[in-house]
This record gives sequence, structure tokens and C-alpha cells, in this order.
Amino acid sequence: MTDRKWHYEKDGKSEGPVTDDTLHALIESGEVGADTLVWSQPMKEWAKAGETEELKGYFEETPPPLPDSVRTVAENDPAVDPFAAPVSATPKEAPAPVAEPPAWNPYPADKQARDPERDAKVAGAAVPGNARPLRALMRFGARAIDTYIFLMVAIFVLAFIMGFMAGDNPLFATRSPVTQLGSFLLFPVLLCAYALVEAVFISTWGRTLGKFIFGMKVTDANGNLLSTGDALGRSLNVWIKGLGCGVLFIPLITFIYSFVSFQNHGSTSWDRDGGFIVEYGTWKT
Repeated sequence: MTDRKWHYEKDGKSEGPVTDDTLHALIESGEVGADTLVWSQPMKEWAKAGETEELKGYFEETPPPLPDSVRTVAENDPAVDPFAAPVSATPKEAPAPVAEPPAWNPYPADKQARDPERDAKVAGAAVPGNARPLRALMRFGARAIDTYIFLMVAIFVLAFIMGFMAGDNPLFATRSPVTQLGSFLLFPVLLCAYALVEAVFISTWGRTLGKFIFGMKVTDANGNLLSTGDALGRSLNVWIKGLGCGVLFIPLITFIYSFVSFQNHGSTSWDRDGGFIVEYGTWKT
């Protein structure tokens, strides 16, 4: 399929525009069928999806006729199966399949299995192409606000506690190995701790302070608030895939990758993996 924008009919109303990938997901979920009317430039009028040149391949279930040579053999001798595998005198046992170790996924088990209906809803809620740069900046701004506030509070509390603990203890000397190691691990550990705090806000209100300022809210595919487990899984995915755990230059790489992914799909990988939707309220593009 080409990179086109599609409109489709649903309950007597025009829906869209949606991208090729989104329309493909809607077809797989059954929301768009062969008789569903669709339209896209440069089509002159609406047409059934199953009769549209670009889409009819997704609805063809009947294979083409067999070659004449194969049909001739079968007609002359009905007992002959041209596709039958040769029978071995000693049947061989098929080797037992080797189970691959599952990829690590922080979401609960019911979120790890793919749900076509849920995926179609998430794909249908993807940000339109012309709005994606601004939406990406809004998400970055919201996370920057939340992270900055949390880090400032956490560092202030840690400095207050350390001031009582340090004293003349050599472990807390300016150049001691303990302080150097602590300085290296401080930022990643604080970002991980923020994931726990964010999960509480998302599961309780669907938004953090930054998201509230930018008019955003996180829900599941059905518009409900996330459970604590789902919210925690999403925050941990952001910590790893979006923030690179805060280690050295890795956040820069993950940020660029996440931005490109958002521009291509209209949503982030952690929202697609978990089946989550980010609502953008009344903000205009």
C-alpha cells in the first residue's frame, strides 16, 4: 500500500482520515469489511473496500484455479493426490520444538498477548501526521516539567538527609569512591523512582502535573483509567525505551528513536505495546 490517507464509512458517517497502517489494522480487526465504503485521493467517488485495487488483496480468500497439468492428473486417476508426500516405511518422529525464552515485558500477562480489537482502537487513536511534531513536543514538555519537579524535590531531600549523615565520616568525603559511585548512579536511580511516582498519578487521575498543563490524559483502549500494574509497566517502559535509564548518553539515543517512532506511527512504542491511548483534550494544532 502507498502512503495515502483514507476515509471509511461507519454507521452512516465518514471516519478518518487514517493512514495505510491504521486502515490495515481496522481491516484485520473486522471493523472495515469488504463491503465497507472507502475513499481516498484521487478516487472520484466512494467504493467498496473489497473492490478497491489497493485493498482487495486483503479480502481475497479463494485461491486461483490449479494448473491444467495438475487437474488432468487428478481427473484421470481420482486416487492420485499430486500433493501427497511420499510415504516412508519408517515414520520419523518430528523433533520437539525448542521454546524460545520470552522477551522481557513489564506489562501483566493479559497485556502481553496481542488483541486485534484493542490494537485497532489504539491505531485509530493515532495522532494525524500533520499534528505529530507538535504533539511530540507537548509530550516532551510535560515529561520535562514532571521530571524537573521530582528531581528538585528528591535532591533537596537527599541533600538534607546527607547533611546529617556526613559529618566527619570519610565515606562521604568529596573525592571518596562512595561519593563518586553515588554521583554516577544518582540520576538513573532517581528516574527509576520517578517511574513509581508517575504510575500512582496515572492510575489515580490518568495524568501528572505536566500532562494536566498540556491537556493530556492516559487511558486504556476503552477509555478507562489504567490499573496500577499497567501504569507501572508503562512508566518502566518509558524509563527504559524513552529515557534510556538515564545512563550517560543513552537518553539522547532513545529520545531520537522515540521521536522518529512517534512521527511514523502517531504513538509511542510503550503505548502501542500496552494498548494505551493518550488523549490530548482541547489543545489545537
